[in-house]
Amino acid sequence: MPLRRPFSCSGQWPSLRCQHRTPAVLDKGHGKHGSTGRKNRFHQRNGGRNRAGRGPVFAAEGATVFGCDLDADAAAETVELVEKAGGVMRSLAPVDLSTEAGAREWIDAGIEALGGIDILYNNACALRNGPFATMPAEDWYFTIKNELDVPYFCTQAAWPHLIARGGGAVLDVASVAAVRGAPFMPMVPHGAAKGGVLAMNKHLCAAGAPHHIRVNTIAPGMTRTSATEPFLDDPDGPKAPYRVSIRRGAVMHLSALRAGMPFVILQLIPLLLAPVLSRMLTRVDARRLLMGGLLPMAAGQFWIAALPITTTSLAAFIGPVLLLGVGFICVVSSLTSAAVNAVPIHMTGMASGATSLVREFGQGLGPASSAPSR
Repeated sequence: MPLRRPFSCSGQWPSLRCQHRTPAVLDKGHGKHGSTGRKNRFHQRNGGRNRAGRGPVFAAEGATVFGCDLDADAAAETVELVEKAGGVMRSLAPVDLSTEAGAREWIDAGIEALGGIDILYNNACALRNGPFATMPAEDWYFTIKNELDVPYFCTQAAWPHLIARGGGAVLDVASVAAVRGAPFMPMVPHGAAKGGVLAMNKHLCAAGAPHHIRVNTIAPGMTRTSATEPFLDDPDGPKAPYRVSIRRGAVMHLSALRAGMPFVILQLIPLLLAPVLSRMLTRVDARRLLMGGLLPMAAGQFWIAALPITTTSLAAFIGPVLLLGVGFICVVSSLTSAAVNAVPIHMTGMASGATSLVREFGQGLGPASSAPSR
């Protein structure tokens, strides 16, 4: 199916108080619906350090992009990036999509420049988060205006044109915050606004179906960009709990069985090696066995630390988990042997039980100690 014309909008998140910018549009064509095989995409762009937004990506896929921005220089920079890559893009700046007049101005300018619209991509936003109990009312209204009003006004302005063309697509960007609370950072306005986007699009699906207008919503989690790197890479700053939570995000959508499978394998290895270790303890000094266990455990820990934080494949964990399991049983066996041999014969059971309690306590304390502090 040939590409048509999309309106699109991309957002950045440089800080808790982002400044809103607007999007870009795609070129028109001359086919059944005035298309040459390119889709005209109207693309919004939000302020921040990643100024290009998604415009270059859309253009690389063959779309003609019509964008916008609050900053004329930033809009020109994005157009230049697209054109240098061989794409086609035009832009309107400055324009503020958080108002009905601004949204209609942008859509009308794109229609006039390209002759039609096939795809509207709503991703421009601005937000203000903070403690709920002390949040000023103006921060709530600011976030709703820039995260819910923007897609509403832009979609409403583009809707008659999409119907006239015989159909098209609307792509909105919500957030995982729309469906999940965040204990690591207060974001009630952001979650409410993005939840509104999700609900709005369910009704737009019903309204658009008779006109062959497809409406989809993307609800991403945290994504590494130059704007979000401080949230992920600051180990000691005030955003450290946020960083820890995001690193856990890769497994939050997995079932308990799937997420716990590496630990099942880790516990299985000692059971399988226990008969072998009982024989080794009669032939190998416990101190050497202890050192032989610490080395593979360290190697396994470094191996796991080197994996990308988004890794969820079980195969990627097999190697380091095997090293950890082998090292674990060697360490536990040598410690138990030393404890048992250091007490009178009638106290060996107590010594063995004590080492088991210490081991279990350490396993329980490890995950607890890594939890975000409050």
